[in-house]
Amino acid sequence: MLSFRLSLLASVALLAPSIASAQSANAVDASDAGGARPSSSGLEEIVVTARKRAESLQDVPIAVTSVDAEALRAASIRTTEELTLTVPGMTVTNQSGASQPFIRGIGTISGNPGFEAAIATYVDGVYMPSNYASKVPFADVERVEVLKGPQGTLFGRNSVGGLINITTRTPEYKFSGQARVAYSRFKTLEGDLYVTGPISQNIAASLSYSFFDRNDGPGTNVITGDPTYTGSDRTFRGKVLIEPDDLTRLTFSADYRDLDTLDGIDYNLFDIPGNRGLDGATGPLPDYYDGIAVGVLRTKAWGLMAKLERELGSFDFMSLTSYRHEKDYHERDLDLSPQLIAAFSWQPVYRTFSQEFQISSKADSSIKWVSGLYFLKDKTGYRPGAGFRIWTPGFPNGRNTEYANVFRTTSIAAFAEATVPLDAKTNLTVGGRYTIDTRKIGGETLFYGNLGQPIDAPLPEPSLVVNNPSQKRTFKTPTWRVIVDREIMPGNMVYASYSRGFKAGNFADNAVGQVYEPEKIDAFEIGYKGEIGSLLRANLSSFYYKYKNQQVTFFTNGAQIASNAASSTIYGGELEIDVAPSANFRIHSGFAYLNAKFDEYLGATCVTPRATGGLIQFPCDASGNRMTRAPKFTATIQPKLDIPTSSGSFELSATYFHSSSYFSDVGNLLGQKTLDLVSARAQWASEASPITLSIFGSNLTNQKYWNFANPSFGGYYYSAAMPRTYGIEVKVLFN
Repeated sequence: MLSFRLSLLASVALLAPSIASAQSANAVDASDAGGARPSSSGLEEIVVTARKRAESLQDVPIAVTSVDAEALRAASIRTTEELTLTVPGMTVTNQSGASQPFIRGIGTISGNPGFEAAIATYVDGVYMPSNYASKVPFADVERVEVLKGPQGTLFGRNSVGGLINITTRTPEYKFSGQARVAYSRFKTLEGDLYVTGPISQNIAASLSYSFFDRNDGPGTNVITGDPTYTGSDRTFRGKVLIEPDDLTRLTFSADYRDLDTLDGIDYNLFDIPGNRGLDGATGPLPDYYDGIAVGVLRTKAWGLMAKLERELGSFDFMSLTSYRHEKDYHERDLDLSPQLIAAFSWQPVYRTFSQEFQISSKADSSIKWVSGLYFLKDKTGYRPGAGFRIWTPGFPNGRNTEYANVFRTTSIAAFAEATVPLDAKTNLTVGGRYTIDTRKIGGETLFYGNLGQPIDAPLPEPSLVVNNPSQKRTFKTPTWRVIVDREIMPGNMVYASYSRGFKAGNFADNAVGQVYEPEKIDAFEIGYKGEIGSLLRANLSSFYYKYKNQQVTFFTNGAQIASNAASSTIYGGELEIDVAPSANFRIHSGFAYLNAKFDEYLGATCVTPRATGGLIQFPCDASGNRMTRAPKFTATIQPKLDIPTSSGSFELSATYFHSSSYFSDVGNLLGQKTLDLVSARAQWASEASPITLSIFGSNLTNQKYWNFANPSFGGYYYSAAMPRTYGIEVKVLFN
């Protein structure tokens, strides 16, 4: 397979000059259309849909970071996990292959069924219910918008911390496309293909395919002898656009993803006093990138979407229908030692149907408004074979426990928001949503006794089957948003907002009868958005949150348990600046300060190493402790320089990212140290050729850091982020 992909790389480079109708290399990619357009300031105007309508970013009184396809490419960002590098105040970790975004200190470390993320992810308006599927590759993406703060009004699922809104390319009536192949360190081959064009006079279509293969790794798994952090990823997406008349627009899409990865799964123990695996002898491996646990993640996911947009007499109508299906297979070694002592395997299945109806004001209406209804029905459960297994003579009560629970969620919501001009320079925005979430759980717990066999061996008949009681809870609540914005001078705006966020409670995954309650957040924000002169754009926001009944998770005896913390206070500020000193040189920078602490958390679970191996878990008072994955200061600086020459145009870009330290457990025992990352890219293109050539590098300072860390009963472990990588890329544009 690797040799085939290398041949493909060479073929692209050799055949590209023969494409007679090649698009010029300095033309704007199709992905950039609609996300940015020229502005009077000399900087590109950024268009977003943060309020369910197309608006200039500078006119939206909300903290939003928008990253278009060109900026993603320049920073070598290929999935949601790497948005950390460019979005101020955002930290994304990778737990066992699951994307776990945190915005302003708010996020979720659980990837288990039934526990929804605090940061919601949407693709073309469709909610992604699984943390595994929400790690979206950016092959055919037009732009990514990160909305900060509670989003409890306009978007489908209430999210207390913010959301990631991903928009893919719209099919076009002119045939065009691009092919890209890159080869980099650790025998990594990746690429994508995008083609769009007409089918008939009023029908256009597009097709995209992306692949990623890492066939070697920076370390070795000491148990299997295989390289660490390898994996493959395949994604397909097809879209069809039908415009039967000037007032109607139909969009259909289908996507499929096949992921098989060890990213976030090859674990090692932290080098802290007393930290050992359950065998009591194995400690941290000498090589930071070696693995000490056996595991795997396989995900197969697909989805369908149908969107109808219709212009009516006095308003516009939209209907969005979607269905998503996902199967995961996940093995996880829990003992963190070469011996086979404990492991956990789960095989969840997600089935999610959603329907949204929306009506909105005309684009030229003086009062901008949108209202609608949202319905979601989700069924998530485990296939046979999921459970927690212990087997060793040292554990005479060793067991296999299989949880066969099924979660059902039905959500119905009505929402509306309107922006009313109070005078020529002042606007008032008022929005509200009423949500009814009904949660159900039922199933069985199966006990097998001490199996004494590998985790992937067929299960015998259970020795005991316990029917878990069927339970049902309904959570009803209103959420709202109030914003006042005022133009203080042309191109400069200030705003103030108050919003309420909510996330429903649910039943604990692996603890029969336990219920965790809803969490709510009250968010206050003031901000400034403006263009200073003709070459500078600055967006500033400061915020203050009161976070109540916060949902947290912790591991005990191999199970992940959810509970509620008492309260937290979060405050801080963010600044994003775009500077264009000349037509060929631009700098984007972002800075964030964050103070996120528990006000009161008396029932926390803290850990300390056990002399005989593993961790001791004990109740503690975490009041006053810093919240997890909440660095006090982050910064990103991204310069880009274009150098035109007689032999073509050279583009040089770089990303510098800084993060102060942060903790990964509520007891504040251990966390990520101060981090400084540098990536860079050099690109050559010519109007005479359809080929674009690039060289790139990531983590050029070769920092050792982790993309996930967590305490479990088997030890305090981490999964390393990749060391220095570098490679070459070939892209071909055609039409």
